[in-house]
Amino acid sequence: MVYVISLSLVRCLIKIFLFCFQSVEAFISLCSISLKFPSNTTVRSHYSTIITYSDRISLGKHVWIGRNCILGGIGGIKIGDFVRISPGVVIQTRGLEIHQSNEIPYPSKAKPICIGNGVWIASRAVILGGVTVGDYAVIGAGAIITKDVESHSIVVGSPTRCIGKVKRKTLQYELYDI
Repeated sequence: MVYVISLSLVRCLIKIFLFCFQSVEAFISLCSISLKFPSNTTVRSHYSTIITYSDRISLGKHVWIGRNCILGGIGGIKIGDFVRISPGVVIQTRGLEIHQSNEIPYPSKAKPICIGNGVWIASRAVILGGVTVGDYAVIGAGAIITKDVESHSIVVGSPTRCIGKVKRKTLQYELYDI
């Protein structure tokens, strides 16, 4: 069996595909995902981003989410305005209660995550449940965040350590001697 498709139909399908994966809003409308957006917002995400429990995720204005990110929102995720999430970042609200129980499989518990305004999360960082990231903080590549991050802090590593502060008025970075 041979199917004949017109060139204009192919062009139309390509335009629809490109449009759908240029922004989160288009992808969400295509997949019927229910994220909460403020009015007059711009959110960009790569199509490879995995979002679970989207009804429990709230995004601020002008959020950018890189490719291959995972947002596990069962415990609730609140992301502020002007946040940049680089490729490969994992934000996971659910974890295992290893120290609380001897039963196998371990019970899981979800805790909310709050990410402030102007935060930059570098590639392959992991943010676990129960964490609050303060405004204008920078999280270095590969950092594993298990505790709260203060506003204007630059944190790296695992375990994380603060290596500098962000000057808010100019958004310049002041690094400590290591």
